[in-house]
Amino acid sequence: TKTVELHRRDSYALGLLFDQLLKNHLDVFSSKIKNLTNKSVYLRPRIAEIIEDEIFSNCDYLKVVTGLTDFTSLNESDKEAFFQMLIDRLKRVPSHLVASKLIPLILTTRFFIFHPLANQFILPYLFISSPNETISKPLINSDLFQTYVMPVIFKLFCVHSVQMRIILLNYLQYYLSFISLESLKTLLLPQILLGIKDENDSLVSATFQSLSLLVSKFGAKTILGSRKKLFQ
Repeated sequence: TKTVELHRRDSYALGLLFDQLLKNHLDVFSSKIKNLTNKSVYLRPRIAEIIEDEIFSNCDYLKVVTGLTDFTSLNESDKEAFFQMLIDRLKRVPSHLVASKLIPLILTTRFFIFHPLANQFILPYLFISSPNETISKPLINSDLFQTYVMPVIFKLFCVHSVQMRIILLNYLQYYLSFISLESLKTLLLPQILLGIKDENDSLVSATFQSLSLLVSKFGAKTILGSRKKLFQ
């Protein structure tokens, strides 16, 4: 029937996708998944037949995405376990995928990064791309950070949330080198300066500390505008 024919074609297309994505690791496929591209259309399994395959059930990428999606429904014990295992799972995912898909997803999942355990287990890995005293082996390199993470950070500066802004400012020193003069003037500085006028003292304090970092890189004139000599 036409329905069966469509199913066989869908199975074959999925099999081709696996071949392209995991062409150097075909040995990890079960015989059932390998049959997705079988020349005999009648030997190709339905998608529902392979969804419980180990390649899906033990996929670190899917576990991270599912954990973030279901995070609010977890009890505190399960939330802590998810935080503790998250970095190890991310390290087993290709760095390009971590940079382009997972870090942006994590950064924009507010109920997750605002959790008290986030700063202890995950936040440093989202904002630091070079080995230092905090992280000996970052999740991604500087090139990936510049390409995929910095655009997300700039967008987050437009989110007027005290918690989000304080997180961004607290880690500014680690991604300061990725900020160009043009990006500073057009995107970052106008948003940062808003924090000075906020009634939240913690935000005002973090804002002034961040401005001192920006002055050290771009100069006081760029940050504060024209000045005159007042002290001899």
